[in-house]
Amino acid sequence: MDNSGVFKASGFDDIKREMDSLFQSVAKARYFPPLGALNIWHPPTDVYETDNLFVIIMEIAGIDKNELSIVLKDRIISICGVREEKIPLSSPVFHNIEINYGPFERNIQFPCDVSSDNIKANYKNGFLTIEVEKKHPAKKDIDIE
Repeated sequence: MDNSGVFKASGFDDIKREMDSLFQSVAKARYFPPLGALNIWHPPTDVYETDNLFVIIMEIAGIDKNELSIVLKDRIISICGVREEKIPLSSPVFHNIEINYGPFERNIQFPCDVSSDNIKANYKNGFLTIEVEKKHPAKKDIDIE
Protein backbone atom coordinates (compact mmCIF):
# COMPACT_ATOMS: atom_id res chain seq x y z
CA MET A 1 0.00 0.00 0.00
CA ASP A 2 1.34 3.45 -0.82
CA ASN A 3 0.94 6.71 1.16
CA SER A 4 -2.44 7.44 -0.50
CA GLY A 5 -3.93 4.28 0.98
CA VAL A 6 -4.28 2.59 -2.42
CA PHE A 7 -3.02 -0.96 -2.71
CA LYS A 8 -0.81 -1.40 -5.78
CA ALA A 9 0.27 -4.71 -7.20
CA SER A 10 2.62 -5.00 -10.11
CA GLY A 11 0.40 -7.59 -11.81
CA PHE A 12 -2.52 -5.15 -11.92
CA ASP A 13 -0.35 -2.50 -13.55
CA ASP A 14 0.58 -4.97 -16.31
CA ILE A 15 -3.08 -5.85 -16.88
CA LYS A 16 -4.03 -2.17 -16.98
CA ARG A 17 -1.33 -1.45 -19.59
CA GLU A 18 -2.53 -4.39 -21.71
CA MET A 19 -6.15 -3.25 -21.49
CA ASP A 20 -5.22 0.34 -22.38
CA SER A 21 -3.26 -0.92 -25.36
CA LEU A 22 -6.17 -3.08 -26.49
CA PHE A 23 -8.69 -0.22 -26.27
CA GLN A 24 -6.34 2.15 -28.10
CA SER A 25 -5.87 -0.33 -30.95
CA VAL A 26 -9.65 -0.80 -31.25
CA ALA A 27 -10.18 2.98 -31.25
CA LYS A 28 -7.68 3.36 -34.09
CA ALA A 29 -9.30 0.66 -36.22
CA ARG A 30 -10.48 1.97 -39.56
CA TYR A 31 -13.32 -0.50 -40.10
CA PHE A 32 -15.85 -1.95 -37.70
CA PRO A 33 -18.21 -4.61 -39.08
CA PRO A 34 -21.81 -3.44 -38.99
CA LEU A 35 -23.83 -4.98 -36.20
CA GLY A 36 -26.23 -6.48 -38.73
CA ALA A 37 -23.39 -8.56 -40.14
CA LEU A 38 -22.89 -10.19 -36.76
CA ASN A 39 -26.45 -11.27 -36.04
CA ILE A 40 -30.07 -11.00 -37.03
CA TRP A 41 -31.55 -7.56 -36.47
CA HIS A 42 -35.14 -6.57 -35.72
CA PRO A 43 -36.63 -3.70 -37.73
CA PRO A 44 -38.89 -1.24 -35.88
CA THR A 45 -42.44 -2.58 -36.13
CA ASP A 46 -45.86 -1.29 -35.14
CA VAL A 47 -48.84 -3.64 -34.78
CA TYR A 48 -52.37 -2.44 -34.19
CA GLU A 49 -55.87 -3.74 -34.69
CA THR A 50 -59.21 -2.45 -35.86
CA ASP A 51 -62.57 -4.17 -35.59
CA ASN A 52 -61.78 -6.42 -38.58
CA LEU A 53 -58.01 -6.26 -39.17
CA PHE A 54 -54.57 -6.51 -37.69
CA VAL A 55 -52.18 -4.05 -39.30
CA ILE A 56 -48.39 -4.43 -39.23
CA ILE A 57 -46.14 -1.56 -40.26
CA MET A 58 -42.43 -2.31 -40.51
CA GLU A 59 -39.64 0.15 -41.28
CA ILE A 60 -37.29 -1.61 -43.71
CA ALA A 61 -35.89 1.06 -46.02
CA GLY A 62 -33.36 -0.07 -48.60
CA ILE A 63 -34.59 -3.65 -48.92
CA ASP A 64 -35.58 -5.03 -52.31
CA LYS A 65 -39.11 -6.43 -52.08
CA ASN A 66 -37.82 -9.60 -53.78
CA GLU A 67 -35.67 -10.16 -50.68
CA LEU A 68 -38.75 -10.33 -48.42
CA SER A 69 -40.69 -13.37 -47.27
CA ILE A 70 -44.03 -13.28 -45.44
CA VAL A 71 -45.48 -16.54 -44.10
CA LEU A 72 -48.60 -17.04 -41.99
CA LYS A 73 -48.95 -20.23 -39.97
CA ASP A 74 -51.79 -20.50 -37.48
CA ARG A 75 -51.68 -17.28 -35.45
CA ILE A 76 -48.06 -16.38 -36.22
CA ILE A 77 -46.88 -14.28 -39.13
CA SER A 78 -43.16 -14.43 -39.96
CA ILE A 79 -41.51 -11.64 -41.91
CA CYS A 80 -37.95 -12.27 -43.08
CA GLY A 81 -35.56 -10.50 -45.39
CA VAL A 82 -32.07 -9.25 -46.03
CA ARG A 83 -30.73 -5.70 -46.30
CA GLU A 84 -27.59 -5.74 -48.39
CA GLU A 85 -24.74 -3.53 -47.27
CA LYS A 86 -24.27 -0.48 -49.52
CA ILE A 87 -20.89 0.57 -48.17
CA PRO A 88 -17.85 0.07 -50.40
CA LEU A 89 -15.45 -2.56 -49.09
CA SER A 90 -12.36 -0.37 -49.56
CA SER A 91 -11.57 0.40 -45.90
CA PRO A 92 -13.99 3.23 -45.13
CA VAL A 93 -13.49 5.32 -41.99
CA PHE A 94 -16.76 5.35 -40.04
CA HIS A 95 -17.82 8.29 -37.93
CA ASN A 96 -21.24 6.88 -37.05
CA ILE A 97 -22.77 3.41 -37.46
CA GLU A 98 -26.50 3.04 -36.88
CA ILE A 99 -27.93 1.21 -39.89
CA ASN A 100 -28.37 -2.54 -39.57
CA TYR A 101 -27.49 -4.79 -42.48
CA GLY A 102 -27.85 -8.48 -43.11
CA PRO A 103 -30.74 -10.82 -42.37
CA PHE A 104 -33.72 -9.92 -40.23
CA GLU A 105 -36.71 -11.81 -38.93
CA ARG A 106 -39.82 -10.81 -37.02
CA ASN A 107 -42.45 -13.25 -35.74
CA ILE A 108 -45.69 -11.70 -34.61
CA GLN A 109 -48.33 -13.70 -32.80
CA PHE A 110 -51.94 -12.59 -33.11
CA PRO A 111 -54.20 -12.87 -30.05
CA CYS A 112 -57.01 -14.49 -32.04
CA ASP A 113 -57.49 -16.56 -35.20
CA VAL A 114 -56.84 -14.78 -38.50
CA SER A 115 -57.83 -15.50 -42.06
CA SER A 116 -55.18 -16.63 -44.52
CA ASP A 117 -57.49 -15.96 -47.46
CA ASN A 118 -57.21 -12.19 -47.73
CA ILE A 119 -53.82 -10.86 -46.62
CA LYS A 120 -52.61 -7.65 -48.22
CA ALA A 121 -48.98 -6.51 -48.24
CA ASN A 122 -47.67 -3.22 -49.61
CA TYR A 123 -44.10 -1.92 -49.65
CA LYS A 124 -43.74 1.81 -50.26
CA ASN A 125 -41.22 4.47 -49.22
CA GLY A 126 -39.32 2.07 -46.96
CA PHE A 127 -42.36 0.83 -45.05
CA LEU A 128 -43.93 -2.60 -45.35
CA THR A 129 -47.62 -2.59 -44.44
CA ILE A 130 -49.45 -5.89 -43.95
CA GLU A 131 -53.19 -6.19 -43.32
CA VAL A 132 -54.51 -9.48 -41.95
CA GLU A 133 -58.23 -10.09 -41.51
CA LYS A 134 -59.50 -11.41 -38.20
CA LYS A 135 -61.52 -14.59 -38.24
CA HIS A 136 -64.85 -13.98 -36.61
CA PRO A 137 -66.56 -17.00 -35.13
CA ALA A 138 -69.59 -18.09 -37.10
CA LYS A 139 -72.81 -17.26 -35.38
CA LYS A 140 -75.73 -19.60 -35.57
CA ASP A 141 -79.10 -19.18 -34.02
CA ILE A 142 -80.07 -22.27 -32.09
CA ASP A 143 -83.70 -23.27 -31.90
CA ILE A 144 -84.97 -24.20 -28.49
CA GLU A 145 -87.29 -27.23 -28.42
